[in-house]
Amino acid sequence: MESSSRAWCAVAAYLYVLHLDSLSLAWEYLRRNPLYLADCRSHAHDDPSFTNRWGIVFPENPSCDAFTVQPVWYPDPDTLVRIWADESDASLAAKPFSLWAIPGRKSLLHDGRRLLLTAVLGTRVLRLSIAGSVSNGRSFAFVIPSGPRAKVSWQEVQNYLAVLRTADPGTVYVRASPPGRLGSLHMRALQALDGRTAGASQRDIAAAIFGEARVREHWHADSQLRAQVRHLLRRGEALMRGEYRALITASAACAYGDERR
Repeated sequence: MESSSRAWCAVAAYLYVLHLDSLSLAWEYLRRNPLYLADCRSHAHDDPSFTNRWGIVFPENPSCDAFTVQPVWYPDPDTLVRIWADESDASLAAKPFSLWAIPGRKSLLHDGRRLLLTAVLGTRVLRLSIAGSVSNGRSFAFVIPSGPRAKVSWQEVQNYLAVLRTADPGTVYVRASPPGRLGSLHMRALQALDGRTAGASQRDIAAAIFGEARVREHWHADSQLRAQVRHLLRRGEALMRGEYRALITASAACAYGDERR
């Protein structure tokens, strides 16, 4: 971002962040990482270690936001719904798999092992891993890995089934949850990062986020407002530099800190 740019000052430009899920938030932080940007410019993504270094299987354009890009993360997140073919007796009563019954704007990608489907429904994103043995119109089963995150994987399966049950063949309406305090923190942290990249002072960042009137009244060396800006920059920096990986796990709600604080 050029130092003369003022695009980061518009709070409205960051409102979409309020409705991003944890995986999309991880991308928003990663695409601001200067080392990731340098790797993309130098074509370092051809290096086999690229995936381990950044946690994404395929390089993505850092100029594209989370509405445009949905990276394939490595290792698989807990919220990935896994589908395998099922030829057991129990499958006789099961509903057959139908790609076209899944609502939303869909994109498909094959990573060499399975088909990865991303369906975007308004502010909601569904992510599925479809085994090569699965075919349209045939029985299928959900696969939930064992371990401490099994409950989270099952919850995402239930979310997927709920979307299928309520989907209208013609139009899909998705009710967005009201943004919480955590979403506001991420929105402000990303705006603060962009402000600093543009060469803005902490006071300028505070004025863009909280308003010039509040800054005039409350900004001084030991003010709470100044401490808030420093906290946003510190946490945003940490997430950008590598802690975004915590957002890829199901415990992402804790990645910014306990909301009760």
